[in-house]
Amino acid sequence: MLPALFLLIIAIFGSCQKDELTNVGFLPSDDLNQYIVTDTLSVTAKTLRNPAVEATNFLVSPLGSYLDPVFGRASASIISTLSLSVLDPALGGYSDIEIDSSNLYLTIENKYGENEAQEISIHLLTEQLEDSTIYESDQVFSYNPFAIGKSTINSFNFVDSLSIQGDNFAPGIKIPLFTGAGNLLFKDAYQFGDMESHASYRDRINGIVIKSDGDNLTTNGGIGNVILSGQSSFIRIFYKKISTGESFYYDFKFSGGSAIHTGLFSTEYSGTQVEPFIDDESKSSDYMYLQSLGGCYIEFSVNNLASLVAENRVILHKAELIIPSENDIDQPFAPHEELTIAILNESGEEKLTLDGFEGSTHFGGTYDFDNSEYRFNLTRTFQNILNSMETNKDTLTKFNIIPSAADAGYEAASPNRTIVAGTSNPLLARQFKIIFSYTPLK
Repeated sequence: MLPALFLLIIAIFGSCQKDELTNVGFLPSDDLNQYIVTDTLSVTAKTLRNPAVEATNFLVSPLGSYLDPVFGRASASIISTLSLSVLDPALGGYSDIEIDSSNLYLTIENKYGENEAQEISIHLLTEQLEDSTIYESDQVFSYNPFAIGKSTINSFNFVDSLSIQGDNFAPGIKIPLFTGAGNLLFKDAYQFGDMESHASYRDRINGIVIKSDGDNLTTNGGIGNVILSGQSSFIRIFYKKISTGESFYYDFKFSGGSAIHTGLFSTEYSGTQVEPFIDDESKSSDYMYLQSLGGCYIEFSVNNLASLVAENRVILHKAELIIPSENDIDQPFAPHEELTIAILNESGEEKLTLDGFEGSTHFGGTYDFDNSEYRFNLTRTFQNILNSMETNKDTLTKFNIIPSAADAGYEAASPNRTIVAGTSNPLLARQFKIIFSYTPLK
């Protein structure tokens, strides 16, 4: 969903017209003549599957798997090329190099879900990543099934510094590579002159897969947010000179040298609480669901809008969408920190609403911890819709709720999920609704 939303932003700015009524949504209180408030217009909504999102070269890369009691299994793996820390290193004779050990170090920013044991394995890619390609999260990559490293991560360390031979680095995890991995990645590449440039090295080593083995998960698990571009994420090869006994190391980085990384995500709803709600409009009265990592999103529209302008033109003072969350923020599977509303054009492509350009203090969408809800100000958007109805123009009245902030890539960087209260669930005190505050103009 996100590609359409953000690739069209410039086009939207070029095509936006000035509101027919100035200061819409910002009128002073003494101008509110015949002030009317209604929340009775019905909303049509449904939860939809989102099989893929853009996942290439974003700052945060989710890694791990969790078993959610509502949403089921979610997994996130990382695909990345390697860049050389030093081009064409002067190492001396190939036969004088002996590999001691090799380790993958990853900076972990935080985690989502439980912080429980799970397996992470490292594999060699058997195909090259293309510099100009924007990969999506359901891309199929070929890799060697035989791992070059594997470890059971007991917990994602995002608190304590990681010590490597006496040097302290940002909090993270360490995954040992098997004997022979140092030869493949380092010694052999040096022997055949493939460390002279980043391009020649990528011809030899396409990249690696940092794979979450979610199918083997025996705990609730969790997903850690990895910072690949950080100074503390690298593969370090420890080696020594046989002739002198001196010890050295060489680092492969995940940034620089036209490095590419992308995410591989999977969400499985079969047999879960979410499954019967997918693409079933009738169930939106009870609950709706949002999940990042290419999980699910909500499509909605407001019915009977024309009734507001049936007799008189109206000026909206506020159109506010309320999205109550039924997640408990204290539980391990917390709701999203922020959501975004996109309006759909005639082709079903997303574009940012007019209110979205006003900034978060006007637009809203940040999670309210005190009230367990999200609120969106969509005044300009709905005023334009009503204006179009008055002039018999075609109107765009369908919207998507995107499980992300309005920054490209957040949906591929957040493993969160949100349970949304339905439009008329009798078991819930709150409901998904939109409130219009307006004055008829006579």
